[in-house]
Amino acid sequence: MIGVVVVTHGSLASALIEAAEMTLGHQEMVRAVTFSRREGGEDLSSQMARALQDMSSLEDILILTDMKGGSAYNASRMLISDDRRIHLITGANLAVLLEVLILRKNTTDLKEVASLAAKKGRDNIAHIEG
Repeated sequence: MIGVVVVTHGSLASALIEAAEMTLGHQEMVRAVTFSRREGGEDLSSQMARALQDMSSLEDILILTDMKGGSAYNASRMLISDDRRIHLITGANLAVLLEVLILRKNTTDLKEVASLAAKKGRDNIAHIEG
């Protein structure tokens, strides 16, 4: 099984997981890491380290962050720099999370899951004029 850690500013991570579970039911090995304006980078890194520790028995972990270049992204990049069993997708949205949770049921190929989920995220962003 591929573990999933969603890391975002504010409570977005928890909300994304809650919304995904409304559709797919309870999900094992999925963790939310939230980051408030009252917390510093060390707090975020500590929370992420705990979430990753919860998944230490897994061979593969996918981290989803909300924004490239943001605090969640930067902390994730630091933590995964030497760990090939962890991949990162930034710009996470509900479509990305749902795709990851559906795909991980049928494959353990982390690179494939990450690639297809990132494509799903891009495909679900559109500008529509009325």
